[in-house]
Amino acid sequence: MLPAERAILGACLIDGSIFGSVVEALRADHFGPDARLVFVTIRELYERGRSIDAISVKGSLPEAERGAIDALIDDLPYPTDSAVEGWVEAVKEAGRRRRLAQEIAKLDSMALDPALDSQRLLAFLRSLAFGFDSVAQDGTSFDPLALSRLGIRTVEELVASQGRPTGIPTGFKRLDEMTGGFRAGQYIAIGSRPSVGKSSLSLQIADHAANEGHVVAFFSLEMEAAELAVVRACGEAEISRYALQWGHEQHMARMAEVFGRQSKTPLYVEKLYAPSLGPIRARAARIKAKHGLGLIVVDYLQLMRSEGKFRSNRNEEITEISSGLKAMAGDLGVPVIVCAQLNRQAANADNEKPRLSHFRDSGSIEADCDVALLLHRVNADADRSFPVAVNIMVEKNRVGPCGTVSLIFTGKHQRFSEEAEEELE
Repeated sequence: MLPAERAILGACLIDGSIFGSVVEALRADHFGPDARLVFVTIRELYERGRSIDAISVKGSLPEAERGAIDALIDDLPYPTDSAVEGWVEAVKEAGRRRRLAQEIAKLDSMALDPALDSQRLLAFLRSLAFGFDSVAQDGTSFDPLALSRLGIRTVEELVASQGRPTGIPTGFKRLDEMTGGFRAGQYIAIGSRPSVGKSSLSLQIADHAANEGHVVAFFSLEMEAAELAVVRACGEAEISRYALQWGHEQHMARMAEVFGRQSKTPLYVEKLYAPSLGPIRARAARIKAKHGLGLIVVDYLQLMRSEGKFRSNRNEEITEISSGLKAMAGDLGVPVIVCAQLNRQAANADNEKPRLSHFRDSGSIEADCDVALLLHRVNADADRSFPVAVNIMVEKNRVGPCGTVSLIFTGKHQRFSEEAEEELE
């Protein structure tokens, strides 16, 4: 038993009132085996409202453990509570090191398994490196005064905004009015059937955010980086990719001008192939540490893979990934936009409007997300070489109204533009 563990447990046995603050800061897995058993026994007494002292703890121990653990309890020091905070940090650090040793041993065992390829091992290592510091973080507590102050600041920001987005703006006035922009910690799902425009919409929002000075990490799981760069520039230049094939000099001059401007905007593209969540989190954290970070975009969710736990069950795999993306938004303190495919039911009937239940492979996407935007082409048979009407259906919005935003999608430029406003629902 470590000195800090002995000090904390001894302090709790001499003054049971200390345990309330200890149990808020520490979990059982922070302690070594012997100390963990004593901690769990004290916690059970605390939860039942029983007296916390050496006699009560000894009497509550499992019969098989009493001999050795009784001796350890008798040998505990009984300090005052003045140094509890320092002991808590020491126990947390020891718990982190213990877990690190366990994970390294696990990685060593995995490295010897011929059934696992090196990419899986690297993914595990990256996820370990990123998530390790969160081992002792269970969230943030707010007392009544702190909660009221937080609420007042939020209200002041909303009133001062005078209708302007308080979060990351999308570039679409009506959508920003409904959502207030995308805020830190939000998980925004953009869903559609293939070729309706979800990748173009997410890239356009990312581009607008970068133009406003927000650092954006765009994870492209589908398009190659060169293709994405050309699509982004063609949209701003309003030049079709097809026209570029004929090599008009004025087009090249315009594209060079756009590329020059875009090279100065903080949009960072990460091209990944069927990644797990670990590499995405690790790269996003690296960008945040180096440049700051305002927005993450992932295109698209169904191209991701889990670390292996649910590989035989696609529904559970997507559920795990979706909850991980939601957690990433909170951990990094930025909004995360995730493109997602809708299932075939969304296209079974002519011009049927998509619904939240149409998210492909898992119902957890609609449950996890804070905002759900479903794209619906008004006339599914319209010639895509001409501008077509596409509705953004705001089907879920935790902090504002739902409704429909009517846009025009110009396929040859891969660009959305606004049209007449619709009434809010």
